[in-house]
Amino acid sequence: MDLASKNRRNFIKKVSVTGISGVGVVAASSSFANESNVQSTALFHSVEAMKNALHRVGDVITTLGYHDAHDGGGNQYLVKMDPSITPDNGEYIALNNSGLLAKGLFTSGGHNIKQWGAKNDGSDCSVQIKNALIWQQSAPNRVLYGASGTFVINETISISTGLKSVFSTYLTRTYPLILIGHGDCVLKANGQNRVYHFRFPQARHDHLIEGICFDGSGIVERVVTFESTGMPSNGEINIAQGTTIKNGLAIGVYCYGEFARVYFDGSIRDIVSSQPNSTTGLSIAPGPSNNEYTKHLVVGSCAFISSISNGYTPTRDADGVIFVAMREISQRHDATFTVEPGATFENCQGRAIKSQVVNNIIVGPVIKRDSCNGLVDIDLQYGGGSVSNAVIIHKNSTVTYAIGVTKRALPNISSASITHNTLSVIQDNATSDLTTAMVGVAVAQSVPLNGILIQGNKVEGKVEYFSTLRISELTSGVNEVTINDNYLKEAQSAFLQVWAYNGGYPTLFVRSSGNFAEHTTLHTKQIQNTRAFPLVWNNSGIMPLNMMSEVRLGHTLSNISGNAQEHVLAFDNITSDHSGLYDSSTGEFKAPFDGALKFQCNLELHKIDDAHSDLELIILTNSALSDSYVANSVNLQTMKSSNNTYNLKESGELQVQKGDTITFQVKVTGGNNALDIAASQNTFIKVTASPL
Repeated sequence: MDLASKNRRNFIKKVSVTGISGVGVVAASSSFANESNVQSTALFHSVEAMKNALHRVGDVITTLGYHDAHDGGGNQYLVKMDPSITPDNGEYIALNNSGLLAKGLFTSGGHNIKQWGAKNDGSDCSVQIKNALIWQQSAPNRVLYGASGTFVINETISISTGLKSVFSTYLTRTYPLILIGHGDCVLKANGQNRVYHFRFPQARHDHLIEGICFDGSGIVERVVTFESTGMPSNGEINIAQGTTIKNGLAIGVYCYGEFARVYFDGSIRDIVSSQPNSTTGLSIAPGPSNNEYTKHLVVGSCAFISSISNGYTPTRDADGVIFVAMREISQRHDATFTVEPGATFENCQGRAIKSQVVNNIIVGPVIKRDSCNGLVDIDLQYGGGSVSNAVIIHKNSTVTYAIGVTKRALPNISSASITHNTLSVIQDNATSDLTTAMVGVAVAQSVPLNGILIQGNKVEGKVEYFSTLRISELTSGVNEVTINDNYLKEAQSAFLQVWAYNGGYPTLFVRSSGNFAEHTTLHTKQIQNTRAFPLVWNNSGIMPLNMMSEVRLGHTLSNISGNAQEHVLAFDNITSDHSGLYDSSTGEFKAPFDGALKFQCNLELHKIDDAHSDLELIILTNSALSDSYVANSVNLQTMKSSNNTYNLKESGELQVQKGDTITFQVKVTGGNNALDIAASQNTFIKVTASPL
């Protein structure tokens, strides 16, 4: 099941939608089965034809379309008499010259904007879509579908999402917003400049948007806005896979106030402005009260945020995602910011990820810059949490820090770890400016720079420093940072730069495990009168990162026959792979640098018959340093078990140069029946690359 389907299923289950049929969910409103005085049925091509005919109370009417037959707006209606109802041209349609109403029954399960008269021919659909959204919000368990096509919006659509006055002083009854695209549905802004495109104030319940494209057309400041202020809210916002927000002037999606959780797994792109205000793809902002803030933001694995820029001079911030929970630095909240593996950010002019919360779990984002200068790729401005397994690519671009962490004087602030991230720097012009450092850690006040772990990170290409540390002068305590097993091949100035927050003479203790490699051109550097600090390595400072790849079988291989042909072991289940060490299409492991490739190969073999004789495991390499060879040769009849199985185990080490490849092959002789390599815990290949 894809994530979008999972989101939809879980969400609809949560709000107790009562049925699913065809393209929509049947509303829990009354149906014609319990209405009285049903007299006759009639069929019309359009709503206009229905309106002009003569009807009686209780008649059941079917329309083939709204404006024309089969235009997607067809419905079934029940004729009623109720002077208290105001027609909305969707659920209730006034019939001409009779005082009667046609009430939409939606028996096909279709609740789509075309059933309110929206057209995709370039005409204004503002009123029709607004009325459809009001209908969706007016009762529980209703889902509104965006029909395929492009629908033009000429005015701001603002819908209060379900505030209903149960008693005179209590606004307690809420309904969820559920808006799901059916086909290629585009809601496109038009007309004069506006602050909002779609605005949902007082959004106090759970809301789901899926499969809709909101196009701000370069005239809308905030394309989609959710607000929840003034009273406690446990509502969740789920912007699911398949949703696109594009062409905004300031913000793609803006969430203001208190929400239990915001989950974003859609796409935001082309938020471009030359205005003096900041530009953001996804912005999560606190409300006017200190207690009104989003408790948890999740950027999902399918999220894609691209081309966020601001050309105003002086240049303004232009960030992919911003999460702010604290209105004042002195406050500490329980907000959590999670980025799931695979979330992608491209050409966010400022930061890709800007966090002002202290609980961060940033795992495996992909960040790309191409000829776009910026500030920091991942910026934890209040410290706390972790950044791991990020892949950051700078092509002809420059930032200050790829990953930045700032420790502030917050009560009981947690530690921060920066582990197993990869930065690739690609410069077509050797004289271009460089990224200052992969990791920058700093204090913003006179607090210890403690609880920082920088481990297992890798830089491909040149930077000025691997890491910079801004530390504080302390009257007591010590600045202590742990830096382990990072890899940097080339730096312009130094591996480590240390400088003082206030120009004083602080002491730094760098804790390390492992042996740091000597290198004549890489060294530590201290500036701003920083007092000499005790180092646990020589005046250098790089540690090669051992890169590891582990692959397994997702399904059993049954093509290993005894015809003495060599079969390449190309495994399809990649358990872990650092920086593309393994190519599953060819079965090749490629050396990322000069050094050694250590391997462990385990194979669980099944269906060994009496004709099978010998099995060979062959290691193929194109390296001038290590020849190909037969790693293991066994007599299957001697080694097989009573159930005709055998576990082959082999390990070794090859000296290689950067770019060399090794491949694993097996060859079976004797017998034509296929021999299986089982997909089990005993079948895997592990390769570890260790540089010189």
